[in-house]
Amino acid sequence: MVGLSLLRAPVLPTPVVLSTLGAGLGSVLLITQAAIAEPAIRADYRCSGPGETLQVTALFFPENPRQVVLIVEEQAVRLPQAPSGSGARYSSLGQEFWVKGREARWIRTHAQAEQPLTCAVVPQGR
Repeated sequence: MVGLSLLRAPVLPTPVVLSTLGAGLGSVLLITQAAIAEPAIRADYRCSGPGETLQVTALFFPENPRQVVLIVEEQAVRLPQAPSGSGARYSSLGQEFWVKGREARWIRTHAQAEQPLTCAVVPQGR
């Protein structure tokens, strides 16, 4: 599976702010909430819409409750899985991330134009 990897990642509540501390010797990722480790599948996406392109890391948690954590820059949002006729859909508070194969569509509640971003998996190493 090009662009996907299995890792142990924390379960994050909605919303969670991630911050990075750097002192020239590397950086440390701080999560502001206690975390429980469980297996996650990571996929990196390039999402684009009118006038913007974002690099998005998606951590898919296949154990109940099924959910995805979307990380953009230093912000993260958790979306629980919702019923779907096709593909996997994650939704909460008007925000939706719908995955089918190697593509996804992301609707954000704070998006000005309410147009979805179209996303494609970025192969690892690129």
